[in-house]
Amino acid sequence: MPAVILRFGSFYSYDSAHTRAIFDLTRKGFFPVIGAGTAYWNNLNVDDAALAVFKTIERYLDGIGQTFNVCDDEPATYRAIADYIAQRLGARKPMSLPPILAKLMLGAPTFNSLTTSSRCRNQLIKDQLGWQPAYPTYREGYKAEIEKWLRG
Repeated sequence: MPAVILRFGSFYSYDSAHTRAIFDLTRKGFFPVIGAGTAYWNNLNVDDAALAVFKTIERYLDGIGQTFNVCDDEPATYRAIADYIAQRLGARKPMSLPPILAKLMLGAPTFNSLTTSSRCRNQLIKDQLGWQPAYPTYREGYKAEIEKWLRG
């Protein structure tokens, strides 16, 4: 059966429990960065994810047999994202949590997901299906989501 595979980055949206928790913990000064925070994350606003699904359906024949990375244009480090969110919320810079302590507190699966680094490119879906993220980097995306969350 002909198929198209979409491989999504890490979703965020002001109305998701995960993103709300990050914003709330950051504002209270309790969202730490593990170690130096050098792991790269591939982010994706949920609106951009929905647009990618729409484009895939709309141009299905152009994508058959392909696997597309769907993420924003700029992989960013855990530290850069956490610092940016804190700055937008007017909170203090997130503290660093030693990796050994973080692994004990969070458990191996959560620790591994936060500290595993990867950098993906979205060029193939842009070229073949004409998809463009409305939020090309975490800065535009998180800025918009923080503003929605604060209006709340």
